[in-house]
Amino acid sequence: MNRIIIFIIFNLVYTSHVFSQAPGKNVSQFYEEGLKFKNETKCNEAIVSYKKALKLKPDHKESLYETGWCYNELGKSEEALTYLLQAKKVWGNEPKVFLETGYAYYQLKKDADAILNYNKCLELNNEYSLAYKYLGDVYYSRQDYSKALENYKLYIVHADKISSATFYYKKGYAENELEKYNDAIVSLEKSVELKDNDPKCFDEMGFAYYKLKDTDNSIKQYNRSLIIKPDSHVPYLGIGDVNRILKKNTDEALSNYLKAIKHNPESKKAQYSAGWCYNAKQEYNNAIGYLKKALELDKDYISASTELGYSYYSMGEYSNALALFEKSISIDPKNSLAHYYAGLCYISQKNKESALKKNKILEEIKSPLAEKLKAKIDKM
Repeated sequence: MNRIIIFIIFNLVYTSHVFSQAPGKNVSQFYEEGLKFKNETKCNEAIVSYKKALKLKPDHKESLYETGWCYNELGKSEEALTYLLQAKKVWGNEPKVFLETGYAYYQLKKDADAILNYNKCLELNNEYSLAYKYLGDVYYSRQDYSKALENYKLYIVHADKISSATFYYKKGYAENELEKYNDAIVSLEKSVELKDNDPKCFDEMGFAYYKLKDTDNSIKQYNRSLIIKPDSHVPYLGIGDVNRILKKNTDEALSNYLKAIKHNPESKKAQYSAGWCYNAKQEYNNAIGYLKKALELDKDYISASTELGYSYYSMGEYSNALALFEKSISIDPKNSLAHYYAGLCYISQKNKESALKKNKILEEIKSPLAEKLKAKIDKM
C-alpha cells in the first residue's frame, strides 16, 4: 500500500516537473504580441506583453522603446520616460528613441529637455520630419513664432504627406503673429481643406484679411466662424475691429463688441473696445463702465487706462484724467498719447508750466504730437 502511494506521489512530482520545463513564449514572441496589440491601438495590452519580454531580457531595446511609446500614447509621460531613458542607454544611436523622449519631456512641460532630445534626433537623422514638427510645437507653445515657423517649414520639406489640419492652423497663426498675412491665409485655407468646421481657422483668416485692409473678406471669414460657433466672442470682436477702422460704422462696431461681451464678459479687449466706441460717440458716461471693467480684468492694460483718462478729460474731470494718464505713463514712459492728453489737461487747468513739461517729453521721444500740443500751449 505504501509503495503505491509513493509511486503516485513520484508520478505527480515528475509530471509537474516536466510541465514546468515545457517551453513558453520567448522574448521575440512577447515583443511581436505587443506590436500586434499596438497596431490594434490596445496600448495597455501591448505594455503587458512588452513587460513580459523585458522580464526575460531587461535590456531588450525594442521593448523598452515600445513600452515608452505606449505610455506616451496613454498620456503617462512620467512612466514613458522610465523606459525611454533606459532605451537610450542601450540604443543611443536610434533617432526615434530621442524623438519619443523629447515628446515625453514636452508633455511634462520640460521644454529645454524636449528641445535637446529633438535636436539629437535630427543630429542622427536630419531628414526626420516629425522632429521638425515637434520642435515647431515646442516653440509655438513658448510663443517663439519665428522659430516655430522655421521648423514647420522644414517639416513640410521633409514630410511625405501632411494631413493634419491643426498643423496648418498653427502655421497660419504663427504667420499672423509675424505679420505674414498673405502666407497665413494660404496656410489657414489648407487647414480648412482638411477640416472644414474649425471656427478658429476662420477667426485667424478674418484677422489676416483685416490686417490686409480687405474688410469684405474679413467679415466673410468671421461670419463663417459664427455659423459654426454662434456663441464665440472672438468673431464679434473681429467684426467690431473691421467696422471700427471704417470709422463710419461705430454703431456697427459697438454692436459686435457688445455681443462679444455677452458671450465672454471676461474679454478685456471687448470691454475696452466697447468703451472706445462710446467715447467715439461722445457718450462718455457709458464708456466709463466698460473701461473700468477692462482695468479690473488687467490693471496694467495701458490702452484702457489711457482711454478711460480720455473719458474723464472729455467730461472736464481733469484730476481723474491725469491720474489715469500718469498710470499709463508709469507702465510705458514713452506713451505719447498719455503725455499729450495730460498736457491738454494741464492747459485746461491753466497750468502752463506742467503743460510745457509734457511738451518737452514729447519732443524728446520725437512724437509728432509735440508740435500739436505746443500750438495749443502757445494759445494759452
